[in-house]
Amino acid sequence: MVFGLIESWVYINVYVDDPSGAYTQFRYTVPVALHGAASFIVGLGLTYAVVDWVNGRGELPKSSRNFYVGGVLLHAVYNTSAVILAVAGVLDDF
Repeated sequence: MVFGLIESWVYINVYVDDPSGAYTQFRYTVPVALHGAASFIVGLGLTYAVVDWVNGRGELPKSSRNFYVGGVLLHAVYNTSAVILAVAGVLDDF
C-alpha cells in the first residue's frame, strides 16, 4: 500500500498540473486499495516452499504461482480499464 501512496503522491504533485479534488481523492483511494488487494493476493501464495524454490531446493508451488498470476492479472485489468476509459474520454472531466 505504501507503493500505491507514493505513486499517487507522484501523480498528484509531479505528473498532473492543478489536479481537482475528485482526482486527488480518487488517487489516494482506488489505486492504493488496488495495490493493497494485489499484494494481499500475492501474499496468500507465499509459503516456506517458495523460500526453498528461491534457494534451489525445490520447485515453485503451483498455488504460489497462481496467486502471483492472480495479483498481476488484477493489476493488469485495472490498468487496461484505465487506459480504455482515458482513450474514450470518460476521464476528461476528472
